[in-house]
Amino acid sequence: MSDLEREELDFDEGVDDAGFGVKVEETESGTLEQRTRIDGHHHHHHSHKHHSKAYYKYRKARHKIKKQLHSKNTRLIYIAVILLLCIALVATSIYSQRVSKKYTATDNSETTLAVDIAETGSVVVESSVFNSEQLLVNNVLEGYMAAENDVSLADKLASVSTEERLDVSKPVCLEYKVSKLPARISIVNVRILVSEDSELKNGISYDKDSAESSVEVPYLKTGTKYFYSIDVILSNETTVSTVGSFVTAATPRIISVEGIANVRDIGGWKTRGGKTVKQGRLYRGTELDGVYVEACRATDTGVITLTRNLGVVCDFDLRGNDSVIPSQSPLGASVKHLQFAVEPYSNVFVDEYEGEIRSAFSSLADRNNYPMYMHCTYGLDRTGTVCYILEALLGMSEEDLLKEYELSCLYYRELRPSDRGTDFMNFVADFNELNGANSQEKAQNYLLSIGVTQDEINSIKDIFLG
Repeated sequence: MSDLEREELDFDEGVDDAGFGVKVEETESGTLEQRTRIDGHHHHHHSHKHHSKAYYKYRKARHKIKKQLHSKNTRLIYIAVILLLCIALVATSIYSQRVSKKYTATDNSETTLAVDIAETGSVVVESSVFNSEQLLVNNVLEGYMAAENDVSLADKLASVSTEERLDVSKPVCLEYKVSKLPARISIVNVRILVSEDSELKNGISYDKDSAESSVEVPYLKTGTKYFYSIDVILSNETTVSTVGSFVTAATPRIISVEGIANVRDIGGWKTRGGKTVKQGRLYRGTELDGVYVEACRATDTGVITLTRNLGVVCDFDLRGNDSVIPSQSPLGASVKHLQFAVEPYSNVFVDEYEGEIRSAFSSLADRNNYPMYMHCTYGLDRTGTVCYILEALLGMSEEDLLKEYELSCLYYRELRPSDRGTDFMNFVADFNELNGANSQEKAQNYLLSIGVTQDEINSIKDIFLG
């Protein structure tokens, strides 16, 4: 038996605080306790070192560990742990080197960029300064809208000798100038961003090359404030920018679409309740496919204007479903083509034609149909009738209802809708006979009487006014 095993055995038999074992003997006179040294020596031999219980516990634990180290499984575990630690150390070292290189590269890049900026710090980008509202329509129309008298648009246009079309829109021209550009640095690109949002979110982007010094921004809303930024990207990978804003004049919104005519947005008008009819919801104009009028056929560019620039998703066709009319919209297969055989003017009050008007207004209540392009053949009679009822429902005044209809005179110069005895004025007279205190109540009561529901009416109001 080894010394360590002997010590463990003695410890298990019991050791008192002084290092003595307790021997108990039974005698006839009772129990006799005799204290003797654990190792058999007398207690007066002080040459031996005495240990505490803690010491023996430590020796015992150390012995167990030593025995475990000699175990094969234990050795494998320790080896695996050591390998994992080594792998972790190597990975940490590699990562540290990469991070060090990354920061070094970043520092070098920033240093280079700072030098470039210092070298191009004198570059100046100037842009247009807009000191007045930007007019998007012909001056004649602006004067007509500002007039307080009862002069009709047809009478106003009679004094205009120009042969140019007036149903066209004007873009806003943004001019820019780059100066003090060092000889070794050139302009790579100029990016112009225009948005209704002051933070330039959801804007329209234009990219120009260095040879150009302006950009025309079409299809803008009227009576609206726009914000813009001009970023000039230089060959040294720096950008010099300027920002600004402009306001468009509050006039009807006329839209130029190649191949078709009489196109406008019905939005922008004020209502009795002080709200403004939203722009970008409903555009009206002539037919798109030239089925009845060859001159009214949207070109590829015109189709792009309606679908891409204005976002039209629904061709709202009031010509009916005549066999000569293609079932697919000329705007493309992805554009919904809804067809209604609507009769114009006072015919809408005839019982046998009310069903088509009801269907048309039920579809106008569907938010998924917007933005839409509404048309008949000329965008005048059937389209004018439906739009008059719709605009009355939204709360436009009687004066503005007439003015909005008369805007078709911008293209049909011979049109005189305000003359007494015309189909339009007879329709207005019949409309005014409807039940209601004003044009809005008359329109609502009429639509309810032919089966349009209150929920559909509320939806229409929310789409255009909400």
